[in-house]
Amino acid sequence: MIRPGRPPLPKKRPRPTLNWRERLARWRAWAGGVLFVTTVGAAGVGVVALEPRAKALTSGPVRLEWVNLPMWLSDPAQAAFLRQRERDAGLTQQDTIHDPALCRTVSERLAASPWIASVKRVQAVADRRLRVEAAFRMPVAMVSSAGMAYLVDRDGVRLPLQAPADQVDRRDWLVISGARAGVPQVGQPWPGDDLAAGLKLVTYLLNEQVAGRVSFRPLLRGVDVSNVGLRKDRSAGELQLVLSNPHAPVHWGLPPTEEYGTERPAASKVQVLNELFDSQTLQSAQREIDIRDRTRVLTRSPR
Repeated sequence: MIRPGRPPLPKKRPRPTLNWRERLARWRAWAGGVLFVTTVGAAGVGVVALEPRAKALTSGPVRLEWVNLPMWLSDPAQAAFLRQRERDAGLTQQDTIHDPALCRTVSERLAASPWIASVKRVQAVADRRLRVEAAFRMPVAMVSSAGMAYLVDRDGVRLPLQAPADQVDRRDWLVISGARAGVPQVGQPWPGDDLAAGLKLVTYLLNEQVAGRVSFRPLLRGVDVSNVGLRKDRSAGELQLVLSNPHAPVHWGLPPTEEYGTERPAASKVQVLNELFDSQTLQSAQREIDIRDRTRVLTRSPR
């Protein structure tokens, strides 16, 4: 999937991976010179002649048209997703474009969808179109809890998709583990500073991936937030990267932009991990890797 400054949503894979990603002008205004007619009768004939045309333009089912879609939803693969959101609008054959309450009603229905953060405008157009501009929630990661994994956006809002954690293809979706708070209802934000810190790191890494600066992505599987606030181990990194190599978790440390001179900056951490990947160190390491120090890479014995 495509996104502006965000990594594309991954391509559909066969089961048991997630399959929610079953992908995803204007009416020409009648304008013409109005001839000045000198008799009321002639003007009347002109109006009568226009009535059938006007009725044809404004009768029939109301259609919803999305405008100013984000790049990740402009991909033709997202057409099915957008059709599902159109159904959320609840339009029926009985709706008419002349209903003064239609725009407000559709706006309220769409705003109730957990996939939509806000509805910016709904505009009725004379050719039976409702033009809708909305801010969509883009999924960025999954959060594991009690054996299940739940889709969330960058703000931690739970989206309507879940799957057994062991069936998530982590080459597609990074999984955040170790969050203390319980699972919220669909459409509600997942509480906790630990999850917020993990999402900040995931979003940063995904943006770096889009920019082509994360060569170690094939090994990356998720982010462990169980030590945020140093609640488990005061000597370990608050955030840790989970790799496909189970012997070498990476002590990342603080969320990006929060190092405040006490740790290696996030961009430097990514560079170090790329170098370790290129040298096959990440793939073969048998000890935990600590990249927080500003001048050197440390290793730790497994805890």
